[in-house]
Amino acid sequence: MMQKMIRKIARGEIYNPNTSISFSAENIAIEVFEDEVYEGEFFIEFKGYKTEEIGGKVFSTNCRMKCINSEVIGNKQCIRYCFDAKGLRIGNNSTGEFYFIVNHVETSLHFHVTVVEKYVNSAIGKLYNLDEFVQLSKANWNEALRIFYSPFFTKNILEKTKVQYKNKLIMIYDGLNIKEHNSHNMEEFLIASGKKEKIDFDVAKNKYNFFGVTDKIKEYIEIHKTTWGYLEFTISTDSEFIELCKTKITTDDFMGTTLQYAFYLSEEKMHEGKNFGKIILQNVNKKIEVEVIAQKNDDFKEIVESVKHQIKDYKVGLMELYVQYRLKRIGTGAWANETLNILHHLMMIEKNNKLFYKLMMAQIYIYNHEIEKANAILDQFDREVDNKNIPEYGYYLFLHTLFEREPANVDECEEKIEKLYKQYPGNVILFWALSFLNAKYIENPSEKFKALKYWDGVGKNSPYIFSEAYYIIWQDPFLLDKIDDFETKVLIWALRNKAFTEEVMDQFFLVANTVKKFDFKIFSIMEEGYKNYPKENYLSVICSYLIKAQKYGEKYHKWYELGVNYNLRITKLYEAFLLSATDKDMTELPDMVKRYFQYENNIPKKKLAMLYKNIILEKDSDPATFEKYKDIIRNFAFEELKKKHINENYAIIYQEIFRPEIINLQITNFLSNLLFTNKIIVNSKEIVRIYVYENWKDAPLEIGLNEGEGYFYHISDEYEIIFEDRQGKRYGKNIECEIKPLFNLEKYKKVIMDSVFQNQNYFMYVAEKGELAPKNEYEELDFLENGDISEKVLNQLYYKQVVYYDKIEDTIKCSSYLKKINNNYISREKVKRLAEFYVKYKEYGEAVELLKRRGIDLLKPSDEVGITRYLINNGGTDNKMIIDLSLRVFKSGHYNEEIIEFLCLNYNGPTTIMANLWSIAHDITSKTNKLEENILSNIIYTSIDLPMKNKIFKNYCEHDGRKIIIEAYLTKMMYDFFADNNKITEYIVRMVENIIKKGLVINDICKLGLIKYYSIYTSLEENEEFIDKIIEELLIKDLKFEFYKSLPNKIVEKYHIKDKVYIEFKGEEHENIMIEYKISNGFETSESQHKPNIKAMREIYNGIYCVGVTAFFGETISYKIFTENNEGYKLLKNNTINNYDLRNTNGNNRYNRLNDIVITSRLKEKQIEKELSDYQNLDELTTKIFTVI
Repeated sequence: MMQKMIRKIARGEIYNPNTSISFSAENIAIEVFEDEVYEGEFFIEFKGYKTEEIGGKVFSTNCRMKCINSEVIGNKQCIRYCFDAKGLRIGNNSTGEFYFIVNHVETSLHFHVTVVEKYVNSAIGKLYNLDEFVQLSKANWNEALRIFYSPFFTKNILEKTKVQYKNKLIMIYDGLNIKEHNSHNMEEFLIASGKKEKIDFDVAKNKYNFFGVTDKIKEYIEIHKTTWGYLEFTISTDSEFIELCKTKITTDDFMGTTLQYAFYLSEEKMHEGKNFGKIILQNVNKKIEVEVIAQKNDDFKEIVESVKHQIKDYKVGLMELYVQYRLKRIGTGAWANETLNILHHLMMIEKNNKLFYKLMMAQIYIYNHEIEKANAILDQFDREVDNKNIPEYGYYLFLHTLFEREPANVDECEEKIEKLYKQYPGNVILFWALSFLNAKYIENPSEKFKALKYWDGVGKNSPYIFSEAYYIIWQDPFLLDKIDDFETKVLIWALRNKAFTEEVMDQFFLVANTVKKFDFKIFSIMEEGYKNYPKENYLSVICSYLIKAQKYGEKYHKWYELGVNYNLRITKLYEAFLLSATDKDMTELPDMVKRYFQYENNIPKKKLAMLYKNIILEKDSDPATFEKYKDIIRNFAFEELKKKHINENYAIIYQEIFRPEIINLQITNFLSNLLFTNKIIVNSKEIVRIYVYENWKDAPLEIGLNEGEGYFYHISDEYEIIFEDRQGKRYGKNIECEIKPLFNLEKYKKVIMDSVFQNQNYFMYVAEKGELAPKNEYEELDFLENGDISEKVLNQLYYKQVVYYDKIEDTIKCSSYLKKINNNYISREKVKRLAEFYVKYKEYGEAVELLKRRGIDLLKPSDEVGITRYLINNGGTDNKMIIDLSLRVFKSGHYNEEIIEFLCLNYNGPTTIMANLWSIAHDITSKTNKLEENILSNIIYTSIDLPMKNKIFKNYCEHDGRKIIIEAYLTKMMYDFFADNNKITEYIVRMVENIIKKGLVINDICKLGLIKYYSIYTSLEENEEFIDKIIEELLIKDLKFEFYKSLPNKIVEKYHIKDKVYIEFKGEEHENIMIEYKISNGFETSESQHKPNIKAMREIYNGIYCVGVTAFFGETISYKIFTENNEGYKLLKNNTINNYDLRNTNGNNRYNRLNDIVITSRLKEKQIEKELSDYQNLDELTTKIFTVI
């Protein structure tokens, strides 16, 4: 827009609007947060402009304030800006101006910026710190949660925490939030920070009884929580008849501190009688079990169920009595009486089996020698039962054989029973009867045992089968010649019924020695056997059985220990002893174990460590063994140390073998992690992993837990542990745990100090405790570069190195460490000093990057000269930054030729600043052309007035300035002189004059200005011909002005300029300008004299209006200039002109003669009559000679 306007002006097209500019605010006053970029906006409005001709630029005089849209277009525009507060501190102030260079105007708007402490608006007001955040959490948890996961929380709330707590809180925050963002994490953070207590929950009662349940009923558990915050737990059940509404409960489910939790009882999923179930409420810290007992509302079914239970109980009683009788633990009489009592009850409540129970009574009477009663029952059966094809008849036949033992009778009964058995092959009673009648079974018990085994194999595993099978073994233990599934069942039955005899047990252990596959049931029999008969051969079988099955669990250790104590000669017994042992089992080592493991073995290293630890602990009571093991342990310790293996046993070994006074540098380095190891024991079994955060490390240490135990190391006392459960949830200090250090670090303090500058861990341990000796504090730190140390801590150490080496003036090392520093990790308190170091040691590249992030006003301008020169000479990519730096240096007065020259070639901004620059530059460098052009362009475009503008213009012309700029400037200056009577220099006048004289093209404004200048300042006679030529050109274009009358009389008379008074008005272009005027001479009083004349004023040049009015000497012209538009008339000017022009003329034209008459009449000269007569004669003559066409 500016260049377009300049081209127009150079052509003489000057637009001078009656304009005004307004801003939406008188000044810009803002508050910004430190280290942030603030964006804002304001509006600028132009009045009196044509929209298509409004354009320009806006500049900021402050390098931190940037104009986002620097172009101005249109009559109303939003100006957006941003202020970069990076590097500024709370309380800093920054001021400046927005400069606007637009059509015909250069103006400014002041701004003032204050850096304030950052806050965030919340439901409780402005939020600044952690305590206020806690208050918000109480009042509005969800809003606090949003802030908790916003950058504000980490960058402001955490960063502003007291130094002694800040690092810990940051580690906790990072550890908790590495996965999910949720309320649970915020709750854990608040607890870990000590800002709230742990939230707990409980139930009002933990046992519910429900009777007469029908359909589906709804019930409630009343749950209470203790305090505000976020609570989460799960609810589950172990029973189908309990239906849960929700399985996950959070704080949102509570009304205040209470929750009425609903659950349902489903009748259709209940069985008869009482139904037992549990509702379990659980989280990582707590488990509550609510017992639920429910019973259906069905009295008849309840009675039936009760009868079924009675029948079952009676049958179990029958079986138990039979077993006791069969094993000869009770006499026949007692067995018979108790059994008969049970059978009487069964006959009453289970009548469908009454026939069978009567036959059982008959058998009992027979065994108890009550023959008459038995006969009565059998006779009754014979009379009443006609069906001979039922199993009960077979039972009846068996009982007959007890009376009549004649072989023929027995054979006949056996034959009939066998036929029935073929009809009912699954009937236990028939099989049982045959087992006592068949000669094969009677004469060969092993065959009977096989039959019983077969019977069990087809699924008829009745306790009576097991009792008969065991009875056979009891009678002849040698029949137990192998142990298969059936034998195991029989033996387990015997074990449960405590039926084993020593003979049977001897045979069992004899056979068990051949069992190849481990069976826990068999092992249980072995345990019971040794418990009852602690024989050495039993123990040998047990140990061999376990070793063969490779059972080295903790629960088996007692057997191996017994075997060792008995000095059993079993292969791999000592290995099994050690493999199954735990630390608590190793309080006193058997001598044989000590001797055995002096030699090569394949025991896992952790088990050997347990052995060696105990040998070390017993060295005072058994020094001889220790001496034998000393080299073995030393070699073991060295190999394990290289692998960094560690637990409590290893720690004892390392501390014994690697005593501080004897270890070398290699061992010292191997120990660097292990020395700081701790054992952690977590009470909650839900926790499976921990993460150890230390401020000096980039990444946390991840440790898996084994049954709640694990080992971790930390160097710094400033560390935090984050716990993780099976679902991946993380916890802070809400988890109870115990931590035990494995090493006595005081013993190794000298070792640590001696290696502090060779090992990262030792260095950080000593440095964090502040125990580095002053003379050693600034040693070389190259050994830290490839370790675990965080970039932040490493760079802070490098900074200390720089400070130290600068102090002792070691420039080489200081520069070396400067190159290593990543200034992103340097605190804001130290960053200014770092920038000064960069400048001092000419690390300009790093200084530039630092200034980009922290602001170019970070340094004093005097310190920025070198940086600026570096950027200028090395072609910096950020030209804006170079300009800002150069301008800042220039304003401070610490400039040089390079900087001034760069600004001349590159800077474009407010005219006054560029003028100040030029006032210095033109004496230093010849490369001011671009700067001068920028200044002149602004002057042309905005009409700003500078005292030195013509000096700048002259210098610009003398150094081959652009033609378009020169012409536009000449036009502008001539216009201001012509239209506004501004001063004009002789240099400009002569330039215009020379251009015209050379016959070069120039616009009319320059010509008019030159004529006006001639009319005022110059001797006219010598330029009369030159002026005449210009006037002729102007009059052809009808450009007539009042100042023409001051030209030589010859020209005035020649072009009839004198006969009118020219009234001029400067206004807006293309307006409807009107004039109303009256002429008076002071003598006439006619009405016509008072009648006004109204006519339109002609726009003879852009915005310049003129009208010629014929007036004679002494006449007065009173006039009003006004404009007419849709809103009516608007008065623009009100004035009076007196015509007292007494110019001497020799002309005889009509106007001159009339004017002479007027002058004569006013002077009352005597010749007026003659002049009037002469005028009349000439008028008559003219009328006769010339005819009006």
